[in-house]
Amino acid sequence: MTHSSGESGVTIGVDEQGGSRGLHNASGEITTFITNTEYGGGVSIANKTGEEIIHIGADKYGNGRVRAYNRKGKGRTLQPGP
Repeated sequence: MTHSSGESGVTIGVDEQGGSRGLHNASGEITTFITNTEYGGGVSIANKTGEEIIHIGADKYGNGRVRAYNRKGKGRTLQPGP
């Protein structure tokens, strides 16, 4: 699949941890990435310039974790627990 600009719309890959899929914007930057990690599944969202701003996935203990960043890479992590 390609955008009207001719850029690819989807990337599909496989590595030692399983499959992954990347969705591209019209400029060719990956803005949504769905993958397997060593701890489970994960989803990353990037801004229009390709910088990761959100990541949702499992931590090494099997708990959920949400990380949110600003465009300069500064941010917070939300994890379950007291």
